[in-house]
Amino acid sequence: MTKRLTPAHATATSPDQDFRGILKRIAQTRSSATVVFADFCRVVACCIAMQTREKEYHQAIKGYHKNDLDQLAKAMGLLISEMENRPFEDVLGQYYTQINSNATAQARGEYFTPPAVSSMMARMNLDAEKIKAQGQPVTISDPCCGSGGIILACAQTLAPHVDLMRVTLQDIAPTSCDMAYINTTLWGIPAEILLGDALAPETRHRWTNIHWHRVGEEERRKSLKLLGFIRELEDPPTPKPRPPPANTNPIKNSCVVV
Repeated sequence: MTKRLTPAHATATSPDQDFRGILKRIAQTRSSATVVFADFCRVVACCIAMQTREKEYHQAIKGYHKNDLDQLAKAMGLLISEMENRPFEDVLGQYYTQINSNATAQARGEYFTPPAVSSMMARMNLDAEKIKAQGQPVTISDPCCGSGGIILACAQTLAPHVDLMRVTLQDIAPTSCDMAYINTTLWGIPAEILLGDALAPETRHRWTNIHWHRVGEEERRKSLKLLGFIRELEDPPTPKPRPPPANTNPIKNSCVVV
């Protein structure tokens, strides 16, 4: 899905033509729309992970009937089709915001950055022409990524050179991590996604998408680490001088006033 398509997105006229309608119908027999959406995101993320998240996939589909799974597969196809017609838009994040009440989102501390703000931040912080001209990888980190909307805005700024991006996204919510994984994978953005509290800091889980490995980012990091180690051996840092030991003799430290 790295190719940018031009047809405008048309509003679906039938629930069967929109992934939202399918998820809403499944949610009628489930606890809530947010639970079904979370399971859907986990299923899609696992399906595009090239058989590296099979255990998570089987855990996510527990309790769903075969017909429901068929409908989730259809919803996945409709999601991909819609994303193709809406380049670098955060389709998942926008829908997630809609199905969550403000009170519920605020209780979890979730505040998704509006697309216009994300676009402005990307243009302010990235010199796209310079990055393209240099052709060197650029590292980008979002420690509270949500669905990855800011990263999508950065990708749109750098398109079609998204291969130059090396993105680290982190969030404390599993569903947000899954949305970010889907968005970066389907738009060809090399990314690692960390589940955990960036303020702790903690990492409960780490996922890397196929593009991260396609561009050899793991190997590049290992090479840079090895290079830094060799440089330290060749030119070790100058040790800091130790302060003189404190004189603890009470007689020498005393002062007699006459």
